[in-house]
Amino acid sequence: MKQTGALISRNLKIYFRDKSAVFFSLISMLVVIMLMVFFLGDMCVNSILSILEYYGIEETQELRTNAELAVLMWAIAGMVSVNAVTIAFSSMSMVDDKVTNKLQSFYVSPAGRLKIALGYLGASFITSVIICVITFAGAGAYAAASGARMLSISRYIRLFAAILVNSFTYSSMMYLIAVFVKSGKAWSSLGTITGTLVGFMGAIYLPVSAIPDFVQKFLKLLPVLHGATAFRRIISEDAMRRVVQNIPAEQADVFFEEFGITLSIGDNIISEGMQLGLMILYGMVFLGISVIIMRKRSLSDR
Repeated sequence: MKQTGALISRNLKIYFRDKSAVFFSLISMLVVIMLMVFFLGDMCVNSILSILEYYGIEETQELRTNAELAVLMWAIAGMVSVNAVTIAFSSMSMVDDKVTNKLQSFYVSPAGRLKIALGYLGASFITSVIICVITFAGAGAYAAASGARMLSISRYIRLFAAILVNSFTYSSMMYLIAVFVKSGKAWSSLGTITGTLVGFMGAIYLPVSAIPDFVQKFLKLLPVLHGATAFRRIISEDAMRRVVQNIPAEQADVFFEEFGITLSIGDNIISEGMQLGLMILYGMVFLGISVIIMRKRSLSDR
């Protein structure tokens, strides 16, 4: 454990020593929220109001304000979800150590390959948790200043649990990917692709209902959509319920699924606990595959 702790500390220092990397990690959240609120926000608000108008609920200034705040909380949930993926990626320093041949030095040290792997994964996990908490704290303060209600204590606890689970899953995923990548340029290009795809796979930039059914079925097999849905359920559910409180309950359930606040398979809505449990399972599978690969490589190097 001492060796793993030392490796985690070393990798954390490498990431946080690079002030530009930390700065751009934090500034990216502002870019996402500006994109959501100022460019896509009106589209989502108008979509909500048109649904309510269909049920005979006339638009009022209070209703529009509530819809705007609900969309803002919906956007913040998506932003935290995006950061959980991108920070896990950017803080995975294994590829840089491969390029500079530092990884080979670690392999001939007394620390076993499992401890080295946990050193990279642990640092990525901790970094992702820290940045996600800071992200929500900053975005939540902005939302509160805009008039949004604070979350309940139970929701803050659930949110922190979701951050822990998502950070573990994506750190495991990024470590598995890093095992196969040998070039710094390839890793950088992969980061660009990842940042682009995560918004689509998690239905971050548009409601789930806007995605074709066959694509939805595929995305439900991936962890990203489940992680994003869990965040949206925790952060934006209360705000959305205040907007749709006067429409029939059955239609409200449909509305929640269309906006990715809930997710269902067949006629059954997947619970938040099941989604987080599935995320943990994904993370364990990613980690298990990585360990198997590293052990085989260790044997082949003898």
